[in-house]
Amino acid sequence: MLVATLDVWSRAAGDFRRYEAAATEIMQSHGGMIERVIAVEEPPGDGLFSEIHIVSFPDREAFDNYRKDERLAVWMEVRSRAIAKTVIVFGANPSA
Repeated sequence: MLVATLDVWSRAAGDFRRYEAAATEIMQSHGGMIERVIAVEEPPGDGLFSEIHIVSFPDREAFDNYRKDERLAVWMEVRSRAIAKTVIVFGANPSA
């Protein structure tokens, strides 16, 4: 499991949604999925909005393979235009 906090440029919301859709499809091919998306009520300001994504993968290797996937690399320019900052925290479901 991981929690990703994303600060997104409001002016690039369309790019962000296109990247998010592509990344989700690629993620699924590695056994990953976005379990939940939480829109942060108080944006950080400066033309940004924030989302928190709760994401699961079968294991760390699957996540690493997702991050190295060449299909994801194609989207990095779009991602960099849309996302100002990402913070990822890794964890585990205590009931698993």
